[in-house]
Amino acid sequence: MTELPEDDPAQLVRSLAASLRFARWTGADVVDRAWARPEQAVAASVVPPPDRAPPRPAIAPPPARTTAPIPQATTPDPVLMLEKLRARVTGCERCAHAQCRTQIVFGQGNPRAKVLIVGDAPGALEDAAGQPFQGEAGALLDKMLGAIGLARADVWLTTIALCRPPAAGVSATAIAACSPFLRTQMEAIHPQAVLLMGEAAAQFLLKQAKPLAELRGQWSRVLDRPTLATWPPEALLANPAKKREAWADLQLLQRALQPR
Repeated sequence: MTELPEDDPAQLVRSLAASLRFARWTGADVVDRAWARPEQAVAASVVPPPDRAPPRPAIAPPPARTTAPIPQATTPDPVLMLEKLRARVTGCERCAHAQCRTQIVFGQGNPRAKVLIVGDAPGALEDAAGQPFQGEAGALLDKMLGAIGLARADVWLTTIALCRPPAAGVSATAIAACSPFLRTQMEAIHPQAVLLMGEAAAQFLLKQAKPLAELRGQWSRVLDRPTLATWPPEALLANPAKKREAWADLQLLQRALQPR
């Protein structure tokens, strides 16, 4: 077959048509209008690849997840709780004992004590001083505590009734009226052990109508605290023979306080 010359018009038309078809397939939209030769049209329609791939756009990292801090449980301050309670009971007239008192006999001692001692009710000496366990009975209590390595400043002393009762003795109404105050003291101090010194205190807190001779010397629980009943100092002064039993109770308390 005879080759057509390069300036043959028909050959140029066919070459240009082929170049246009190739340009459309490759996406090129510009063709040299100078009737370039086929190889020139093809070269013009092909976009040379870059020397290296363009960098990918930077992707911002996701925002850091923030977690709200977990609130820590706080233990109530026993000093603050007891101060609020003292202010609350000042001027209390919830029962008839308010007519017999000179002043409220509030608890006394260490607000963070390991031992909470609860007596029956304040007497004349306690009413005058405004503090529990006074006089000869208070001095004997100090000796009893010292025998097991404790002092008055190490414990918290209180009574089931905060006012001096009439001559007839502490009434159930007065005990019930003061029971929220006693409960708050126990919750504030949260002692390691509770010692009940008196029959009225033992019967009320242990919820048993037995005599103290049957309630003493054995562990119970009051507000989930180990609780032990024993003879009060007044009973020991009236009947020294009971000191042996009281000493046995104190030894039980001492062993309960020892670290294990």
